[in-house]
Amino acid sequence: MTFSFFFHKSTFNEAIYLLIFLKFCLFSNLLAAQENKVHFSSWNNINLNLELEKNLSLKNEIKFRRTNFIETWQQFLIRPAILYSIKPDIQLGLGVTYSKNYQSFELDIPIDNSEKNIWQQILFKQRFENFMIFHRFRLEERFKENIIEDGGSHQVKGYNYKNRLRYRFTIKIPVGNKKIFEYIALRFKEEILMNINKSFVPKTLDENRLFLGYDIQISEKMTLSSGYLYSYSFDSLKDSQTSNNILETTLKFTL
Repeated sequence: MTFSFFFHKSTFNEAIYLLIFLKFCLFSNLLAAQENKVHFSSWNNINLNLELEKNLSLKNEIKFRRTNFIETWQQFLIRPAILYSIKPDIQLGLGVTYSKNYQSFELDIPIDNSEKNIWQQILFKQRFENFMIFHRFRLEERFKENIIEDGGSHQVKGYNYKNRLRYRFTIKIPVGNKKIFEYIALRFKEEILMNINKSFVPKTLDENRLFLGYDIQISEKMTLSSGYLYSYSFDSLKDSQTSNNILETTLKFTL
C-alpha cells in the first residue's frame, strides 16, 4: 500500500471536490429544516504537547466553550491523545474525549449531560512552495447520555451509542517576517462531521464548520491562534438548524 496519492499536487483538487460534494449533501438537509436558530459564542482552548521521542508525542486539548458570547456555559471538553508519525507527513492518533454539556434551552439542552468517546485519526500533510495543506480523518465512537422526559421533567438514563466520521481540510499560508514573532500564518479550515451507522456507512450530515484566522508563534514553545469560526448544524429529529458565530482562541504550549 502506498500513500503517495496524498502528496500529489492534484490532491488539492480532489479535496476541493470532496468538500463541495459533502457541502451539497449537507445543505440539501439544511434547506429542508423548518427552524433556524442563531447564536454567538466564545470558544477558548488550551493545547498541551509533550514530545516523548522523535516520532511519538502526547497531546491534551482543554476547551472552554461559552454561548451568548461569554454569558453562559455551553460545554467543557478535555481530549487527551497519543500521536505517532509513521512518516514525516503522515501521523496516526488515538485518543479519548470527555465533554460536559450544560443546560441551555436556546440550544435545546434541557439538563446538564455528558459524552465520552474514543477516537482514531490519520493526518496527512502536503507541502507546497508557499503554503501547506492538511487532511485529517477522524472516527469517533460516541457514548452520549440519554435524556428522557418523565412527568414533565427531564432526567439522564443510560447512554446512546453513535459513530461519527469527521474530515477536516486546512490551508496554512505563512506571512510576515521574524522581526517581532517567530512565525505568523493565515489559516483556513473547513470540517464536515457525518453521523454514520454501526456498519460505518454515512447516515446523516451533522455539522459543517468553517474557520478563518491566524497563527502567531510567540516563542519556540508557545503559539497563539485566533479567528472566526462558523458552525452550521442540523437536527433531523427536531427538523431544525443552528448557526453559531464563534470567536475561537487557542493557546498551544510545547512542553
